[in-house]
Amino acid sequence: MSSPWIEGVRSVALNMPDVAAAERFYTQVWNLDVAHRTDDAIYLRGSGSDAYLLALHPGGDTPQIRHVTLRARTPMEWVDKLRAGYAPVLKAFGALDAARQKALRGDLLELVARFNRAKDSTMLVDAEYLEVVVTRR
Repeated sequence: MSSPWIEGVRSVALNMPDVAAAERFYTQVWNLDVAHRTDDAIYLRGSGSDAYLLALHPGGDTPQIRHVTLRARTPMEWVDKLRAGYAPVLKAFGALDAARQKALRGDLLELVARFNRAKDSTMLVDAEYLEVVVTRR
């Protein structure tokens, strides 16, 4: 994965209509191992150091992305690169004086800190996935 903001995808959670069939597929075809089971999910791990990389949840008529967890190198690097390269954030910073830019950067870092699940200096934050389909009638 090549991104100035994100180091990589840490894990993906899927809603699956048939969790047992999905488990068979991911364990037999992808050779993932069951790391943990709960009443509402099966967590599968690969060869990396993370506890799991795929979570299968029951639900829906078709497979759906439930959420994706992204890993960044550091929270500060993520905020600074977001500020430099993501147009809405760039525009927001551009409309502020230096003191308010510093405050906004601090607010963004606090927001990351609130949701950061990393146990080291990296950033590990869940990202919700929303797909909207509009049908014109």
